[in-house]
Amino acid sequence: MIQRHILGIEKLTSPYKLIAADVNKDQKITASDLTELRKLILGIVSGFSTNESWRFIDKMYNFQDMANAQAESFPEIYNVANLNQDMTVNFTSIKIGDVNGNVVANVNANANVESRSAQKLSLSTDNQSFTTGQLIQVPVQIAENAEVTGFQFTVNFDTELFGLESVNGGFIGMTDNNFGFSKLSEGIVTVSYNKDQAIELAKGNLVFTLTLKAKDNGLVSQGLWIDSALTPAEAYAIDNTVMDIDFNVNGRSSASVVLYQNTPNPFKANTMIGFDLPNAMNAKVTIYDVTGKALKVINNTFNKGYNSIEINRNELGSAGVLYYTLEAGDFKATRKMVVIE
Repeated sequence: MIQRHILGIEKLTSPYKLIAADVNKDQKITASDLTELRKLILGIVSGFSTNESWRFIDKMYNFQDMANAQAESFPEIYNVANLNQDMTVNFTSIKIGDVNGNVVANVNANANVESRSAQKLSLSTDNQSFTTGQLIQVPVQIAENAEVTGFQFTVNFDTELFGLESVNGGFIGMTDNNFGFSKLSEGIVTVSYNKDQAIELAKGNLVFTLTLKAKDNGLVSQGLWIDSALTPAEAYAIDNTVMDIDFNVNGRSSASVVLYQNTPNPFKANTMIGFDLPNAMNAKVTIYDVTGKALKVINNTFNKGYNSIEINRNELGSAGVLYYTLEAGDFKATRKMVVIE
């Protein structure tokens, strides 16, 4: 939406949206704002370099130029000379970068405030076997025809199985600026790509190619997945509604259960445990310490396909080397995780 505003295709009409779009706080809306915002989305930076995450404007303020609000010196402070009675002073809060109003102010809120399209963007790659030391080309392609204006997601690979040699975009204009490598040591590559006009995607179109070097023998399906671990997985329809993204490894046994390495790993605050199920079914994830003491148990009915559980280190009450086990039907597997101070 910011790019379309810059190009004059569809202008942002609200003064508050204009202020939100001025990501670098230089009182202009330019491509440099897009660059700054994309770095944050990709996890390359953890905050804006010259702006706050939120700005607050006196609600009584009337903008002098509604079409150029970001350039005004609007009041963000309310001064009270002599406080002698109860007062209510209202401010309008603006989340910087949020020009479509889908921010959730309370991070613990469960409500999904975004309008989601029934359509999905489906991605896939073929399963491959590999041996230690082998270089593997993994092309990720469009699985079903779709029309979008952009997409973003987190690619995860098991660092016990692979090392990343390179990643190459499959679309015109898709460069290293569309990928984030700040968490590469944890097996995470982030992706963000958009165009000012709709992109017609046909089945088989190449999205990107990973070149991986095998550290052990195995299958691609055992150690590659896409989720929202760092950059949320979503695509955007022409009307700006949000679409889900799904990812499938073709040739994987439909009856297989797969337990993935948690990401990030090691972790200080939060981590994601992902797994695939062949059907909707009951599954249990148990996290325990080196003595075998159970620290947390999640027992639930999960969906067919990819599922993920977010874990906060405060739930575990322990640091150091821990283990987690997935039990689903006859399947049982265990992986190691590391919690650092």
